[in-house]
Amino acid sequence: MFVRNENIELSKEYDKIEEQKLEQLLIKNVPILRYHQFKISKLTNEKIEITAPIIENQNHYLTAFGGSISTLGIVTGWAILLYKVQEAKLPLKLVIQKNSIHYKLPIKSNFTSKVEINNENWMEFVETALKQGKAKLSLNIKIFCDGLICAEQECRYAALKID
Repeated sequence: MFVRNENIELSKEYDKIEEQKLEQLLIKNVPILRYHQFKISKLTNEKIEITAPIIENQNHYLTAFGGSISTLGIVTGWAILLYKVQEAKLPLKLVIQKNSIHYKLPIKSNFTSKVEINNENWMEFVETALKQGKAKLSLNIKIFCDGLICAEQECRYAALKID
């Protein structure tokens, strides 16, 4: 689903990735994201937060569409991994392997997806991918609205070494 050519040559184009450049890279690789109007509101080496407006992501009940919520979570995890791969100039491409989401509350206004990445897990993921040619990493993503956790998502991503 999320494979388009985010290969090594992109790291030349994006020497130091900032929020806006990462957003552009996400839309370049997954064009449908332009319709969701997601914006990266916070980006560090350990965490990312992405916000989404309700208007572009609502259903006929005027709450956030489940597919938009799920997409936001998947993209949030993929974005932090892509950011880290690009920053380290690693020869890896990333794909989503598995996704599970639990919708807890309806979302009636703008919402935010957040994930933190454990450095120890990240290092193990990278070492395995570089050594064995592939690796998997699960991330727990939370989607908030009005200060409440409205959905929790577990996404497993795979890294494939580019030869």
